[in-house]
Amino acid sequence: MSASTPIEYLLGERPLTVRRRVKWGECDPAGVVYTATFADYVISAAELLYEALFGTSPQQAKEELGFGTPSRALSFDFVRSLRPDEAFDMTVRVADVRSRTYVLDIAATTPTASPFSARF
Repeated sequence: MSASTPIEYLLGERPLTVRRRVKWGECDPAGVVYTATFADYVISAAELLYEALFGTSPQQAKEELGFGTPSRALSFDFVRSLRPDEAFDMTVRVADVRSRTYVLDIAATTPTASPFSARF
């Protein structure tokens, strides 16, 4: 990847798809992404969904519309590791809208695998 390639950017909005590149600092000495970093990936993808839905920054939308984003649950299914400079896509779908909460499903893919999925 070139130095000018952003770490994360929106590929499309229907469905919302984010391309992300693993940074070296997100990995342990064995060269695989730290487990806790996957939560950062998922939260960042959710923030991009809010931005696409509301047409403004996530924080501004929360203030203007009067909603918060505390997390009720976050679960993962890890299939394989991700390594430095590896690019992957996250597709975000609204799985359920409830009276006070909602559920997002995030599926990560590379050209050869599906390294993880998450429910937020």
